[in-house]
Amino acid sequence: MIRSFGKTLENLVGNLLNHAADRRADLAERHYWFSWVLLLLVALINLFYHLGSFSICDWDEARHGVSAYEMIRSGNYIVNTYNFEQDYWNLKPPISFWAIAAGYAVAGFNPWGMRLGSAVAALLTILAVGWFVRRQYGNLASLLSMTALVTTPQYILWHSARRADADSLFVFFFTLSILALLLSNKHRRWLYLSGFAFSLAFLTKSWHAISIAVISGMYLLLTGMLFRLRYKEAGGYLFCAAGSILLWASARLAVDGPTFFTEMVSFDLLARTSTPLEGHVGDGWFYFHILQMWYYRWLLLLAAGGVVFLVLRKKRPVLIEQRDTALGLFLWLVVPFFLFSLAKTKIEWYILPIYPAFAVIIGAITASVLREYSDVKTPFLHGHGESAAVVWRVVLSSVIVALFLFSAIPYEQAILRHIQHPEAEADHFQALLKDLGSRTEYRGGPMTQLGPWRQSHLLAAELYGDWRARTITVEEYLRERRGLLVLGNNEDNRRLVFKERLHVVAENSDYLIAAPDGER
Repeated sequence: MIRSFGKTLENLVGNLLNHAADRRADLAERHYWFSWVLLLLVALINLFYHLGSFSICDWDEARHGVSAYEMIRSGNYIVNTYNFEQDYWNLKPPISFWAIAAGYAVAGFNPWGMRLGSAVAALLTILAVGWFVRRQYGNLASLLSMTALVTTPQYILWHSARRADADSLFVFFFTLSILALLLSNKHRRWLYLSGFAFSLAFLTKSWHAISIAVISGMYLLLTGMLFRLRYKEAGGYLFCAAGSILLWASARLAVDGPTFFTEMVSFDLLARTSTPLEGHVGDGWFYFHILQMWYYRWLLLLAAGGVVFLVLRKKRPVLIEQRDTALGLFLWLVVPFFLFSLAKTKIEWYILPIYPAFAVIIGAITASVLREYSDVKTPFLHGHGESAAVVWRVVLSSVIVALFLFSAIPYEQAILRHIQHPEAEADHFQALLKDLGSRTEYRGGPMTQLGPWRQSHLLAAELYGDWRARTITVEEYLRERRGLLVLGNNEDNRRLVFKERLHVVAENSDYLIAAPDGER
């Protein structure tokens, strides 16, 4: 009787603990769309809140913004220019410029419009990851993967989702290409989308798309899919992958000959991979340090989840489709990381395309740990009763939940802290130009600066007042007495303005902008 009572009590405890463990996972499963909407709201806040309030950044963002603006003004959407001269420093194809130009058309000539395309591309990437993971691994995994990507600070904040660089759009096309590739083993039509997305990735960030080609080639070879393709399927894939690129190359060649492509190969490919350009140096551990700095919490969860997954894994056959998907995800992580580690020029945002892959893997493994092992019998607890095995499962899954929260919450807090304080990156000259640009009598015409223009300042001049930036001496300006003159706000320059009968049209503590008397 005592033994029967003990067995009954053990079963009762086991059922209660089982229910507690399953309830956490089932909550997300049963309320998937409610949870999805909440995540979407978080994503919209992370991506769009104060999007246009931050000052324009020098280098890539400003450079791309200038080219897009000047494409609209000139009507030439094939050749990118900088200060209305052909640009052979920024050797990227035009899709990133087109995306910014589309943002300008929607939201106006301002930082919000400039960054709109990047934010939308990031949102589409998050949704694509969520859709793929739901299709492959279920509702809970989908929510976990989306959370991991939404709360990745480097992807959201730096040189990607909230900036008008090419990277957010490139990551979207990269992600779309690989996700479609992973789906093509079952339905060949996805292969055509994979190839087309590759072409768009190349037309966004040029040789960076080589990683996609290497991943695709290795995947097709290692899965044996390459040998099962019919000639029609292979031809269609190659056409989708190369057709758009060849069409753009033909148009570019017709406009300015081979110069752009010569520079594109010699500088943007060969020099960038063989020598550390523009001071961007780093050793073989460079990108490990980047992950440690931006992503160590999610990596900790991934490591712990992987260990628990292996410990609790049931002995069941692995489907070929599951094996091939795991191979593709592995290649997605390793190939870009390895190739960019080999390249001599190292920049921290080069590895941005691996973050969606991390998100997929984190979601899949974490969901498996939380959901799939309700009847697990842990080997080293054999003979100690069902309740002991269930207690062990509850402990392990609780650790995984804690690690997930340990990752998502602090990273989200870091993102929110940053986006709430655009004044921390305020640029006084950009603010001055924005204020002056609201006065229509001073818009347009040349704006002269005595020294070289910062790229962000040149773009601000174009966006806020449609001014043409130029650099000449004071003597040359005083002979012409045309347009606006930018000077540092100090006593010497104030005396110069008074002496030469100029008048100050705008000023702050750092700068003053003067015009000839009588010019409005």
